[in-house]
Amino acid sequence: MIETVCADLDEHRRRVETRDSDLPGWVHPTWAQVQRTMASYQPRTDERLVLDTTGPLEDSYQRLVAAVDLSGTAGRT
Repeated sequence: MIETVCADLDEHRRRVETRDSDLPGWVHPTWAQVQRTMASYQPRTDERLVLDTTGPLEDSYQRLVAAVDLSGTAGRT
């Protein structure tokens, strides 16, 4: 399980308010709707990899590679 978070609230709001949609008819939630969802969110308690998207992409990528076998050799002997 991989969970992504945006720990910087100002950055999170900026991303929500400035994102574009490339799907015809798709309407992204407003910042107020995102805040309501955040208020009712029940945090996961299981084992998972949490990646903070406010950090450098390369850092998240390295953490992902370290946690997941991306070589396609998982399960081979």
